[in-house]
Amino acid sequence: MNDFNTSTTMHQTFSDKVRFPNFNFFGLAYTEPYGRALASVLAFNNWTSIVVMKDLMSRSLQALRSSEICRGPADHLKSLRATVQSKEITVDSSLEDFRRGLTMASNFSRIVLSCTLGGQQRQMLADAHALGMTNGDYVFIHLYNVEVPNDAPMTWYRNDSLDRVVRSVISNLLIIRSPLMPWDIVRNVSTKVWMEREALFGKNLPVPSFQNNEFEISCYEAVQVAALVCRL
Repeated sequence: MNDFNTSTTMHQTFSDKVRFPNFNFFGLAYTEPYGRALASVLAFNNWTSIVVMKDLMSRSLQALRSSEICRGPADHLKSLRATVQSKEITVDSSLEDFRRGLTMASNFSRIVLSCTLGGQQRQMLADAHALGMTNGDYVFIHLYNVEVPNDAPMTWYRNDSLDRVVRSVISNLLIIRSPLMPWDIVRNVSTKVWMEREALFGKNLPVPSFQNNEFEISCYEAVQVAALVCRL
């Protein structure tokens, strides 16, 4: 029997191959294209240095996703060492704000690539504003690769205390993201998945909210492929 986990937040328990010998893990998508996109942005603007701000998010279930977002770009930067200087700075938004990291970054480059999620990115912009780093002299780059309910696309508005300041400084932010999902078409897949699940397991399942969830679609596709492979 095969066990499948399609979560980007795989628990360390599943690394025990004696207990879970057939465990298969489906992580985030191939992120190398984001590295090429970042390289194009740097070349177009003649930027020759950049700070990679890695957010550990140690108390968040999304910690692995946060680190994986920048894996492709960070690897690609190594191939640009002859023309682009880069420095990695580690912060932990679960334990501190971004001011320490931003202060260190400002001493190396005016370009900051953040390896974190949208909510934390908003806080980073607010902290940068408090440090006087949002007057046009600094550029912040945010990567966004999978649209899920707990990490919606980056916007200034979230109806919270940061709205006003983020709105005033969001022009300092560049976003490199995956192509927009055709949700009107994809949502039909979500509906069919729910209907099939209901037919198999009964009608007492909660009605899904059908929020935009690219990861749900990826899980469905991954399990379908795994099922086809196991049948061969």
